[in-house]
Amino acid sequence: METDKEAIVVKKDTTEILREVLHKAAKERGYKDYKLDIKQSSSEGANISSVLFTATISESNKDDINIFAKVACLSESVRKGTPFQMFETEILFYSDLIKTYKQIEEKHNVPLEHRFVAPEVYGINPQYFEETIAMENLMSRGYQMFDRFQIIDWNYTKESMTHLARLHALSIAYSVEQPEEFEEKTKNLVIKKDVKSLKEAFNKMLQKVLESAKQEHKDRLKDFIDNVASPERMACMMKPLKRTFITHGDYRPSNLMHKLREDGTYDIIPIDFQTLSRSNPIVDILYFLFSGSDKEFRAKYLRKSFDHYYSELCASLTRLDLNPQEIYPKEDFEYELKEVLPLGLFIGLLLLMVVTVEMEDFPKLDENSELEDIYYSPSESYKTRMNDLLEDCIAMGVI
Repeated sequence: METDKEAIVVKKDTTEILREVLHKAAKERGYKDYKLDIKQSSSEGANISSVLFTATISESNKDDINIFAKVACLSESVRKGTPFQMFETEILFYSDLIKTYKQIEEKHNVPLEHRFVAPEVYGINPQYFEETIAMENLMSRGYQMFDRFQIIDWNYTKESMTHLARLHALSIAYSVEQPEEFEEKTKNLVIKKDVKSLKEAFNKMLQKVLESAKQEHKDRLKDFIDNVASPERMACMMKPLKRTFITHGDYRPSNLMHKLREDGTYDIIPIDFQTLSRSNPIVDILYFLFSGSDKEFRAKYLRKSFDHYYSELCASLTRLDLNPQEIYPKEDFEYELKEVLPLGLFIGLLLLMVVTVEMEDFPKLDENSELEDIYYSPSESYKTRMNDLLEDCIAMGVI
């Protein structure tokens, strides 16, 4: 008989949960007479699943340890209604997958400048309702978050697609080199189906999407949503069509940290691995491009972005001693791109509502929240960007 987890959990204050993790991290690194400074932080609307903190472990004659941490804050109701096991998934990435990926890169002597980079982790608490990850504060090294209200440029996109290709290639290498372990470790990285409360929340957002569309597109958009929004159709487009990749699942500009170099290029480090899933790579690509671009960017760089990703994927696979034409030939990539474009539009229409929501309208969640509390009110920016995206996809024959 399965025990109700919520019934046996004694909830602690999130600051105290983090404090325990940081004390352990400090002692493991030889800090004895140290000071611990913890401050609650804000993601400016980029995160609603966790309480965010910055912290510093400091001791005389030792380097400060600058920390960014997240402590889970979702209620049992919202957890059950979300399609991902968010906290378990991110802990799996930082405690296990990233270590395996680094070993694979070392085995194949991948040059440092071509390796995938993730934040260093100082401490993890996997306890249910206390899930915590304490990692390096990249801002202390000059990195910053992308302003979600801004539009991506080509240099930012090019570097983002490069890092995405490296992440995807490593998952392929893992599946090829250690197939049994890969299956066992990643078997739960799947999207939950038939979540009633999620469908209800989706329906509320989809109604706002329809209300935001220009009058001349409403009937066409309604038919499109009725077709694509079915669980069967979405599952078909999200599943690996040709080969299983482990995808990021939430690869948007505000989930990347960056530094702008003097030559106008970017140094980028992806973050937020709560939605890793066994999927096809096109979902990540379209997720990024349709949530971060505008009509002008897509006209100039959409096709160029697809080509750059594929080129970088081939380069990454080659460095891992894999043959791209055997692993994921260009015709497979183009086939999946065509098949998944409708899902990209569907996700973009919903995601843009989150990306463009004003801070005062952002849902405030805690351990007592219900899934229906996750509500977004469309902004005027949303209406402009979603209609532009819709019209671009009409022109491309997607809808």
